Amino acid sequence: MFRLRGITLVEILIVVVIIGIVAACAYPFAVRSRQSAAITVTGQRMAQIHRAMLLYTADHEGADLLHSNVAVSLSATRNPHTVLKPYYKDGELLFCALTPPCARNRLASTHIYTTYLPVGHPMHDPSKYHVDRMFSDLTKGYPLIHSLVADEVIYYPRERSHHDESRVPFVQRLLPDGSLQFGRYDIMQPHDIARACR
Repeated sequence: MFRLRGITLVEILIVVVIIGIVAACAYPFAVRSRQSAAITVTGQRMAQIHRAMLLYTADHEGADLLHSNVAVSLSATRNPHTVLKPYYKDGELLFCALTPPCARNRLASTHIYTTYLPVGHPMHDPSKYHVDRMFSDLTKGYPLIHSLVADEVIYYPRERSHHDESRVPFVQRLLPDGSLQFGRYDIMQPHDIARACR
C-alpha cells in the first residue's frame, strides 16, 4: 500500500529558484525581441506612408515633385501630417512604434521627411540644390523618410559615454523606391525624443 507524501518547503523553494533563474535568463531575449518587433513595425509604417505619398501624388497630377527622379509630390514630403490624412486611417503611422507618450504628445511625427523649403524662404535655393544633389543619383541610397527613434530610445542612452562625433546612430530608412533599410548610418542626429521628453 502506497502512502501519499506531501511536498516539502525545500522542494517548493527549489522550484521557485529554478523558475526565477529561467525567467532572469529569458528576460533580455524578450526585451530584444520586443525592440526588434517595434523596429519592424516602424519600417512597415514608413512603407505605408510611402504608399500614401504615391496615392496623393497620383491624385494631384501636375503638382511639383520632390525631385525629377522621385515620383513623390513635394507637398507630401513638406506637409505629410496634413495632406496625407485622407490616405491613411491610423494616426499611429506617423510615429515609430517605440515612441514614448511624452514625445507623442509634443511631436506631429517622429519620422524625418526629406524635402526642401518653400519659395520665399531665406534658405530655399540652397536647400533645393541640396535635395537635387541627393537624389540625382539614386544608387547613393539617400532616404525619403528616416527615423532615429530606435537610436534615441534603445541605443543612445547606452552610448552616452561615446563622443557624438564618433558614434554612428542606428537609423531606419525608407528609400524613394519604397525599400527599407535598417542599420547604422553616419547622419546628423537631432535627438528630438530626448528633447521632447525632458
